Amino acid sequence: MSTDILNEIEEVYSRWTPQHVVVNVLKTIVNRPNTLFVEPSFFWNLIHQDQDDNKYVDGSPRDCAVAANADFIH
Repeated sequence: MSTDILNEIEEVYSRWTPQHVVVNVLKTIVNRPNTLFVEPSFFWNLIHQDQDDNKYVDGSPRDCAVAANADFIH
């Protein structure tokens, strides 16, 4: 998990979910024992139409997953 991804989750959920629910979702993610926080130092920038979506690139190594040295992405 990176700060960028958490911020994106907050932004998207806030569009259609009450703020107290968004806060609880974020707290749940942050407090999970299997959540690993990393901040990518390299960005693939494979998506050109919507640069903000580069953190979620499917079919290629994701920036956050690479920074975390992930074995797989679920």
